[in-house]
Amino acid sequence: MVCFEIWVNGERLYTAGIGDFGGLSATLNWFQFRPEEYLAEQKTKELPRLIIWGEADHKSFAWPEPRLKIGDEVTIRIVEGAVPDKPAKTRNREPDPTSSGTIQQRRKALRKFYKDLKRMLDEEMEDKSKGWRTNLSRKVAIFGYRVLDARFAVN
Repeated sequence: MVCFEIWVNGERLYTAGIGDFGGLSATLNWFQFRPEEYLAEQKTKELPRLIIWGEADHKSFAWPEPRLKIGDEVTIRIVEGAVPDKPAKTRNREPDPTSSGTIQQRRKALRKFYKDLKRMLDEEMEDKSKGWRTNLSRKVAIFGYRVLDARFAVN
């Protein structure tokens, strides 16, 4: 198993790993906020962050984010065969039926999604013709999808 050993200023914090299959990610970023944009409860307008997360077997994993400041040295060592430390957060994820399975299963899932969305849009149009306002985004969220593009190709 491939793992990431996380070190800050020469101190080993933890080893992150998710098993033989899945994905493991490390993101180091820094933000400088304008004074009017940062929240009052933030201690500083600068925010360096180290985010370590992974996904495997329909689960998401996240490890602790160390408090970083300008001048800190961050080392991520890629190791194999290490025993990972337990993640700080684990969350079950529902598999996306439109992106996994056989072609027939994906088509069936897309067809169902299309029919559900069409029914909701028809209801939305009917409600609007009666002068009612509804929130389609909320309705779509009930089905567990986020609609980014309403164009679908269903065979």
